[in-house]
Amino acid sequence: MVSHPKPYHLDDFLSVSLLLYKYPGAVHRVARNRDDVYRILEEEKPDLAIVVDVGERYDVGEKVRWYDHHQDASLPCSLVLVLRHEFPDLYRKILEVEPLRKMLQYLDTRDRFGVDRANEVLGIRDPIDLMRYLPTIFLTEPSPEVGKNFVKLVEAFYRAKERARVLNVDGVKVAIIDLDQREVPASVVFDVTGADLLIQRNSRNPRHTNVMKNNRSPLYDKIDLSKLARMYPIVFLHKNGFLAVLDVPIESLSRRDIEDIVRTILAIKENKEMIEA
Repeated sequence: MVSHPKPYHLDDFLSVSLLLYKYPGAVHRVARNRDDVYRILEEEKPDLAIVVDVGERYDVGEKVRWYDHHQDASLPCSLVLVLRHEFPDLYRKILEVEPLRKMLQYLDTRDRFGVDRANEVLGIRDPIDLMRYLPTIFLTEPSPEVGKNFVKLVEAFYRAKERARVLNVDGVKVAIIDLDQREVPASVVFDVTGADLLIQRNSRNPRHTNVMKNNRSPLYDKIDLSKLARMYPIVFLHKNGFLAVLDVPIESLSRRDIEDIVRTILAIKENKEMIEA
């Protein structure tokens, strides 16, 4: 793998990390320009070379694959080119999940036009905040581990899209998913569905069920999960009130049960506020 020297950008950093993950044992070299690339290829004579974000060439050859975009303003960033040719299934999944598609659009726009233009002029922002999911991404060199984590993140978003059911109960958007947080983190479900409330299988005990509030929801302060004790035994209630674990398997919850849960945690608190007023 050949890319340009530091400073790395998300474009080339993720591209190289994904490629190192796909091709175990591959080595990473840096080159300042096309002549540098040719010198490296001549010295090392690899069976396959993949050149990313340097060299001013886009050409998927048999021995050398060039994934640069700087020579043509109409080309997307190198990460898009790498995903398109080296990870077609992953690329398809990204395009099918709206937050991931917008995230990739943001990374592409930011890399080609700059952060200010992406944020302000084009009105594009990263809808999932990639750094929230991969916080240590720039603390290392490009690595297979970073590539692996990015693939796992995409797969988690795709599972959320495929498996989460969404109901609207009295204006509350509820997501229900029978996969636990090890398979699909709650934050991923919220990002994919935009739900106010999540009902999810517990990761420690599959016969327990998590009920979690979305801290970005405008309804956050109107939901009181402690009132669930009137319906089910509560195994755990977080002191900040955003999570309750119920002693009930998620499979046993019918649509009517979910509607009752929402009306209980909303209506009781609203009635209390009306009385106090």
